[in-house]
Amino acid sequence: TTLLVDCRTVMSARKVRHILNISAKEQREFVNSFDVVMCDCDGVMWMVSASLPRTGEAVNALKNDGKQVRFVSNNSVRLDEEYVNKFTRIGVKDFQANDIMHPVKSMLYYIKKHNIKQPVFSLCSGQSNETLRREGVDVRTLVTKEDVEIATLDEITRPEQKMGAVLFDVNCHLNFVQMTAATRYLADKDCDFLMGAPDPIHKLQTGLMVPTFNDFYLI
Repeated sequence: TTLLVDCRTVMSARKVRHILNISAKEQREFVNSFDVVMCDCDGVMWMVSASLPRTGEAVNALKNDGKQVRFVSNNSVRLDEEYVNKFTRIGVKDFQANDIMHPVKSMLYYIKKHNIKQPVFSLCSGQSNETLRREGVDVRTLVTKEDVEIATLDEITRPEQKMGAVLFDVNCHLNFVQMTAATRYLADKDCDFLMGAPDPIHKLQTGLMVPTFNDFYLI
């Protein structure tokens, strides 16, 4: 049995009894009802720009009780070693890079499973592209150094060769020229489109919502 712990679990807490409001026997029965915990990261283990108290202790307590604890995030904008360092800093013991899954790792799994040997055109972050390249994926990007005008857009975004896939995930440097190039590669029916998990909304802080990468996908 697997227990999923993410923001939806927290949001639905009003609908169920709080674990601190049930008896010790009921708490033990609940903990004994699952073997694996799959936990979100941002907003659960830590906030985007701040820590959360005793989350590392909670993970260690679950491990000491014989549970397998794995992490699932929609945030690919960290390298494996950054995740290892982050979990280590909050006190999680024996955290390994394979303990976490995120969209770019899922893309990598798809690329290998479907034996995509052609280059891929990436709209992902620099960290995500590095993750892919470390695993042997030929990642292509488009960086424009000159000013782009409508008159030069065709030449700049013209496909140079076939791509096996276009990859799309969170990227704070994403721009219109790159999106245009991606649509031209996707005109090839044999080019796959692999999308990460951009949130429909992004909350930077209380009362501050900003457009997200999901909006670019809808375009």
